[in-house]
Amino acid sequence: MSSTTYELNASPQAPRVYATRRGGNWLLTMTCLLVAAATIGQLRVEVGGLFVPLFVVPVLLAIPTIVMPSWSQFPRRVRTALLVFFFLFAFSVLRYGESFGDLIKMGSSVMTIFAVALMVRRREDFVRGTQALCVSLLVANVNGLRGGFVEYEGYRPLGDIANKNAYSLYALPVILFAGFMLLNFRTGLWTKLLVAAAVVSTAFLLFSGGNRSGWGGMLLIAALLALQTRRWRTVLVVGGLSLASYATFTLLGTRQTFDYRIQQTREGYASDQQRVSLFETSMEIALDNPIFGTTPQELNYELAKRMRSDLPQLDTHNFIGYIAGGSGFPTLLALLVVAIQLCRRPTSASPNVQAATDLIRLLCVLFVLRGMFSRELFFVGPFPITLGLAVGLSIVSTREGTAAPPSPVRSPA
Repeated sequence: MSSTTYELNASPQAPRVYATRRGGNWLLTMTCLLVAAATIGQLRVEVGGLFVPLFVVPVLLAIPTIVMPSWSQFPRRVRTALLVFFFLFAFSVLRYGESFGDLIKMGSSVMTIFAVALMVRRREDFVRGTQALCVSLLVANVNGLRGGFVEYEGYRPLGDIANKNAYSLYALPVILFAGFMLLNFRTGLWTKLLVAAAVVSTAFLLFSGGNRSGWGGMLLIAALLALQTRRWRTVLVVGGLSLASYATFTLLGTRQTFDYRIQQTREGYASDQQRVSLFETSMEIALDNPIFGTTPQELNYELAKRMRSDLPQLDTHNFIGYIAGGSGFPTLLALLVVAIQLCRRPTSASPNVQAATDLIRLLCVLFVLRGMFSRELFFVGPFPITLGLAVGLSIVSTREGTAAPPSPVRSPA
């Protein structure tokens, strides 16, 4: 397949976008493709009681070959804010003195953001990375369909790895980026078919299941993409994909789980009330421990104690509550600063830079929505990978804007 992409002219006056070392493209492609392995139980590797996703391997290989030589290319303000957030979180974990699983997961996510961003050396790399994520998502979708429909639960693309709600953590960021690529890049027929297959199969699986935050995420993505471009072509593309998804769901799926969850919501669902209580209690814990929190390791036990649960611990099911209650308000403030720095648009930005910034903002909106229902969002591979892709696209677009005019080139995609 082929697509028209743009790269910098090889002029001696043009600044180098990255330290151009061989291997960046295949490392990025492997990182995105190996997301599929994280959805298959047999391919998950256990190290010290933690399941390590295989996409971490190419990320680690990129550290000495790409990240270190190109470290200064990462936006300084975002880099500083992200590191401050990580070190504050790390301090809260180390205060407990044992059980460092949360720290390892947070460190892996931050490392992945840096590595993926610096592996994007051309706009073409962004396209290839997004294509690879779509392939990974399709692998998970096919596995879910092969597993069959479970009554009042739907399909289970992740099998026994996680509950039904975790699937949308993998799927939603990929669908957002697939839609953005389709609307903002010149892509070939095979890429269009790949995106259509990923979107339709994901919508089918999500609406056949009971994950309401997944439903909301799909609808939000459609609205965000339409608002981002504000073109009739976008409305037609989003509308066409939505219609195809609805037709597939209506003709081939079942509304059993969908209707059951709608009825539960209307009648008042105990799980919804508990989520609100979990968030409120997490913030109460943060107010009692405003500087350092109660540590991420102790937070679940403290939640169970305060809510008088029969269980020894309760999950926050909320990323904001998890950060505030576990690490304190300074860490939460650092996270907010990260978001602000990511969403800043440079003055006199080129259209490409504006589009890249828009993508980061859309991802942040999606993160806020989905993060209100899960604390694992930041640790699941697709989010740090897609954030890295978006930052990398912003870096490349900014460099292109300060160099000689670009020339169109044909390249495989």
